[in-house]
Amino acid sequence: MRRSEVPSDQISDFLDSKGGPELILEIGTKGSRWKDLINELQISTATLERRLETARDIDLVGTESRESGTSVSNYYILNTLGEMIYHQMHNTNTASTWSYLKDTRKEFESQKEQLIEWVKNDEILEVYKAHKKKEQTGDRLGSPDWDDDTDS
Repeated sequence: MRRSEVPSDQISDFLDSKGGPELILEIGTKGSRWKDLINELQISTATLERRLETARDIDLVGTESRESGTSVSNYYILNTLGEMIYHQMHNTNTASTWSYLKDTRKEFESQKEQLIEWVKNDEILEVYKAHKKKEQTGDRLGSPDWDDDTDS
């Protein structure tokens, strides 16, 4: 479809869809492979397929093959309209907010893994036993006399 045929409501619908703006940002000015997109975006493969199909239909995204050593990889690239949207996302700080969100998600995942390791290493049981001991002596979790000193 040619750009002159794409109504702005189709573009705004795409940008309002889950993963739409993120797709534009991830492809960026360098392009992106399928596996990189699926790893970076918090959407299902089916949703990614739909977003890419829509982005191609409204002329935001195209594809190109690139040689890499002995293999050829297919990349999704932004067309002129997609590049305009990408640059506007940088002008409005949408890109930096997306970057912050991705970093925050990665930090959350790391912290979640630490929590799971804490539980798996039975450290939770040691803390739980100490809390139960304090409860038996009358100190309740959250009471003014309760503290988190598990060494007593």
